[in-house]
Amino acid sequence: MKQKTPDEDEQLVSLYRDGNVSAFNTLLIRYIPKIRQAVRRFLSNSEDINDVLQDICIHVGTKLKNTYNENGKFSGWLTCVVANYMCSYCRKKKITFSFVDLEAVKVIESEYMLPTFAREQKLFDLQRSVEELPDELKKLVEMKFKEKMTLQAIADKLGMKKTTVAAKLNSAYRKLEKSMQHKGYDDALI
Repeated sequence: MKQKTPDEDEQLVSLYRDGNVSAFNTLLIRYIPKIRQAVRRFLSNSEDINDVLQDICIHVGTKLKNTYNENGKFSGWLTCVVANYMCSYCRKKKITFSFVDLEAVKVIESEYMLPTFAREQKLFDLQRSVEELPDELKKLVEMKFKEKMTLQAIADKLGMKKTTVAAKLNSAYRKLEKSMQHKGYDDALI
């Protein structure tokens, strides 16, 4: 399949801004898998995901018409718009994120969701994924979830800024998510 170039995206943006709705539909078809993936990082309910996707498409269309600045690549602009939208959405809905205690996986997943063996295997794979993290990230994850330390307590103990600890933990979460997806899970419970 021929790879699309940023120039083609820019041409579609120009056409859409001139009133060609099918150009916007082409952009959406091209980028909806990435948008869906970004939304899935924040939400797990497929009904909520579909609702938010529709809202984001409307939001992107409006922003594209009114505020898009052709200084960079469309894909970079779109990533920022989607991320900002999701941050606002989560703030409005009071959605907070935290990594679950590895032992809590047994409690979270009821017997109706996964058979006992599958739950045990998933827990084992998640623990193995934590062990595969670089030492610094593994230590942060263990401090946060095994020792149940706050971000500030970890920062104080390690002599880091709280924002640095949060950023490194987010990096660890992304690595865990990729590792679990690589192992065949569609979510990592993080």
